[in-house]
Amino acid sequence: MKTRSIITVAIGCLMVSISCKKFVEVDGPVTSITKNEVYTSPEKAASVVNYMYYDMVATDVFAQGYRGISTLAALSADELRTYSPLQEYMQINTNAVSTNSPMFYAIWSSVYTDIYRANLAMENIAQSPALSSAVKNQLTGECKFMRAFFHFYLSGLYGKIPLAMTSDYNVNTSLERKPVGEVYNAIVADLKDAQSLLTDQYVTGTNTGTALRIRPNKAAATALLAKVYLYMQDWTNAEAQSTLVIGNSTYALEPDLLNVFKSTSREAIWHLQPAGTLTYTQDGQSLNLTADPAIGGYENTSVLTQALYNTFDAADKRRANWIGTLTVPAGTFRFVSKYKSNRTNNTSVEFLMVFRLAEQYLIRAEAKAMQGKLNGPGSAAEDINKIRNRAFDPPSLKVTTAVTLLEMMAEIEYERKAELFVEWGNRMMDIRRWKGFSNPAVNRADEVMPLVMPEKGGTWSSYKTLFPVPQADINKNSKLDQNPGYSLGN
Repeated sequence: MKTRSIITVAIGCLMVSISCKKFVEVDGPVTSITKNEVYTSPEKAASVVNYMYYDMVATDVFAQGYRGISTLAALSADELRTYSPLQEYMQINTNAVSTNSPMFYAIWSSVYTDIYRANLAMENIAQSPALSSAVKNQLTGECKFMRAFFHFYLSGLYGKIPLAMTSDYNVNTSLERKPVGEVYNAIVADLKDAQSLLTDQYVTGTNTGTALRIRPNKAAATALLAKVYLYMQDWTNAEAQSTLVIGNSTYALEPDLLNVFKSTSREAIWHLQPAGTLTYTQDGQSLNLTADPAIGGYENTSVLTQALYNTFDAADKRRANWIGTLTVPAGTFRFVSKYKSNRTNNTSVEFLMVFRLAEQYLIRAEAKAMQGKLNGPGSAAEDINKIRNRAFDPPSLKVTTAVTLLEMMAEIEYERKAELFVEWGNRMMDIRRWKGFSNPAVNRADEVMPLVMPEKGGTWSSYKTLFPVPQADINKNSKLDQNPGYSLGN
């Protein structure tokens, strides 16, 4: 994408002002606008940034239900299986993804477009004489957060990735993939900047306070930073950052599991508002089953694996509240039902959750466990029990019995599976980053994926924890290389 495309890329929200009305109030329909006009007021400048959030739920594939990261990563892990007759979807389900997969090319290309938008916005915001320091700080902080967010999830899917830190077309067309450690360092730097630039307050498109948590704030940057430190195995900093979020009285675990994903959830650190007039999420639309999954195409064809369903303790309320059951002549199917609203059942307003407080407790529990803080005050067990207290009614099940590190990691794995299933690729990234519980010489994926593949079909190989870099981009940039195990056409 060339830098001259600012009008078509970076100000899309102004061009679709009606659809973006929820994110920012902009008067009147806009049919054409110049770069100089965009950055002459806080509202117009904010619309450029807001378009990143709008695009994620309206047109971008990154958070788009059946083709978004939550579903595709879950299909690639041991969480979901599909009954879709479509070859491309079945290839993802059986971990036989082609380097020419249109779905993974769409994720790769759309996310780099989003990073381009963030870079371009930052460059123009910095140069604008019309914006106050407070507005510049807010918008630049959001852009740095979003650049970190996109780089983090790209690395989670593809491993080594190009770091795109400018809007310069000539630079971006010849980027090489950077080691994951270098990517994480860049992400940490962006998030630290975001922390210093953003405030605790959530703001509207006019930078006034709001109860809606749809634009990232300082806590969102801190939550992602805690997660990045966890993945870096920087246990001390992971614990410290998650503690900052947990100690913030703005956030609280929702006592009722049915309220966690609603627009008013106190658990939400950052969530995305559905586009336009919709009150349901794309995940709610694509994952809830209302008919035999074998008769669909992409939407409404994915069900929980029996392996995941069998993981749940019968007394775990998450099984009853977040998993739906559909019985049709073809059989009984279990499906993800964290989001209840869809086109035909639109009774509650739900936002697409990105970061929530429960995950921060689980991040801190793991960080503490890896530092030997297994039991007692301020321990991993204490954080695990916070989550178990909501999930279980019987008093005996509200408290973990884990004593050793291996037992605690098994407990953490259970809680992450039961709490975060089919959310933002958490499971796939967990089983790749963890060493094997039985055999530390392999990763956890090599222990669990062979067990579920007979149910899903296909075979498992270690290299499949990473997706293939799109061959189309490798063809355009000789500095890009492919992930091990993949070759052209397979």
